Amino acid sequence: MKKALYVIILGLPIIFWACNSETKTEAPKPRPLPTMSEHTEISAAPADNIRESTIKIPTAVCKTCEAAITKAVNNVDGVTDVKVSAKGHTAKVKFDAGKTTLLKIQTAISKAGYDADNIKRDSKAYDKLPSCCKAG
Repeated sequence: MKKALYVIILGLPIIFWACNSETKTEAPKPRPLPTMSEHTEISAAPADNIRESTIKIPTAVCKTCEAAITKAVNNVDGVTDVKVSAKGHTAKVKFDAGKTTLLKIQTAISKAGYDADNIKRDSKAYDKLPSCCKAG
């Protein structure tokens, strides 16, 4: 029994030393970023197409609501920014008017189960919301 302990005690440092002495390989070098040239096209929405709007969302009540509405609005092509406040019952949205409309954004919120300005929530989507998101 004592011999086995001596073998283990003396053998462990040798094993650790052998494991740490393996040759280390260098991390691969990152690929260089592409550079712009005369052939590079840059496209952005003209500044005059960007609109800001505040949508009233009276049925938003919690952080889960904020996350669901943010996700629904961000899925609308042309939306550039959204900030949802359940406390303020609003969604401040920036969008490219050349790609989408306020009505499409309101409809996306409605389809997520929430009222958006004068558009009533989709009742089937509302029924699927967690209980914390169901207004009174």
